[in-house]
Amino acid sequence: MIAGAPSQSSRLNPTLSNGAVGYTAVDVADRIAEAVDTLKRLPEKGMQRNLTRWPEFVRASHEAYGYGDARLRRAPASPEAIGRLDETLGWLRLLPRDAQKILWCRANGLSWRRIAGFAGKSPNTCRAWYAAALQHIAETVSRGKEERLGEKTSTPPPP
Repeated sequence: MIAGAPSQSSRLNPTLSNGAVGYTAVDVADRIAEAVDTLKRLPEKGMQRNLTRWPEFVRASHEAYGYGDARLRRAPASPEAIGRLDETLGWLRLLPRDAQKILWCRANGLSWRRIAGFAGKSPNTCRAWYAAALQHIAETVSRGKEERLGEKTSTPPPP
């Protein structure tokens, strides 16, 4: 776990200062990064490589165990992480296509310069879109959670 990152329970049920359940822009960024990681942990589509139950055998010395670098596989995604992935992907629908690309590229660890090349904008503009998109998702999702809890929002939504 990253130092200063929210705990697993705060990702599931973050609380606003007034006691209602809600999200901040940092929470949204963490959830999108978790969604990217969860997608990488899902099994790949396609046919399985081993169609039989016979063990693999060594054909040449360069295929022998320990000759090459070991390939580590990621642990499979948990059902809870897949559920959060589905919810997070729904959040991205709240944004225009350009903002979706910027959020997803940044969650994949791309630099602002590469993101700017993909989006056709300057790096500073991409940073501004990123911050505005995170804030928009946080406000919209928090407002939706408050309404589901039977509370009314104290401030009207931004125009």
